Amino acid sequence: MATAPAHRFVACSASNRGLALLTPGFFEYELQPDGDLLMTLLRCVGQLSRGDLPTRPGHAGWPTPTPEAQCLGRDRVQLVLAPVTQDEVEQGTRLPQLWEDAFLPVRAQWLRQASPLSPPPIEIRLEGDGLVFSAIKPAEQGAGLVLRCCNARPQPAAGIWHMSARLSAAQRSRADEHPLHEIRLGEGSRSVPFHAAAHEIVTIVVMLAQPD
Repeated sequence: MATAPAHRFVACSASNRGLALLTPGFFEYELQPDGDLLMTLLRCVGQLSRGDLPTRPGHAGWPTPTPEAQCLGRDRVQLVLAPVTQDEVEQGTRLPQLWEDAFLPVRAQWLRQASPLSPPPIEIRLEGDGLVFSAIKPAEQGAGLVLRCCNARPQPAAGIWHMSARLSAAQRSRADEHPLHEIRLGEGSRSVPFHAAAHEIVTIVVMLAQPD
């Protein structure tokens, strides 16, 4: 198969010349030997299954015609093209930043009688070269807070989660939040240092300290 799937973005670069292609979700692309980057704008099917595909012998289901799946008519495709350098691609954090700038704009929303609302008192910041924020969520069990990031580079990375609130404990966990081992908190019990292997997803569950 000459094509490959991608999620959010794909980029190719050489030295100080490069191009990033960004879309809102999943898409299909092809990188040709001469460096041309191709994107599949629309892929349509006419049957539920075909038995003459070179990539799979035989049928995968009933060979039923699906004429409405031809996607006839107009379609709107959102994409962004951005110049990038090889260093920016290898850095790992530049492409997610470009994607968020393009598809996650700031939105203002007016709420009636919202005077009692106030921003949450906890501020959280991730520090580390090549580390990309992934999620912050309540733990599935207990009162913990799940911090998740990934290392976008092919080299190990050192990172720190900084918290404005004091913590009582931090645990390195699996993706399903099963605890692995305790993490020693940083200065003032307001930071969580950790190491990430190449392309590793890091999940940490922290517990906020009770106010005095």
